[in-house]
Amino acid sequence: MSFGRLIQVDNLDEKFGSADHYYQVMVKSGVVETLLLTEHELDKIRDRVAKNPEDTEMVPSGWDNFVAEISGWF
Repeated sequence: MSFGRLIQVDNLDEKFGSADHYYQVMVKSGVVETLLLTEHELDKIRDRVAKNPEDTEMVPSGWDNFVAEISGWF
């Protein structure tokens, strides 16, 4: 499994009611694209994964977590 990184970036053109920062991630889904997610969107994504673990093929194993930890990802 490949690992990615969420990088916190400041909102440089902050409007009223918008987030002061986002989480940026680059993904490949047919094409390579950059996504910006808010903390609220990340919470919704995490809730969905928790409610539907049977639909999640990319659940990290203990080995995945170990490799990520020793390689400095966390």
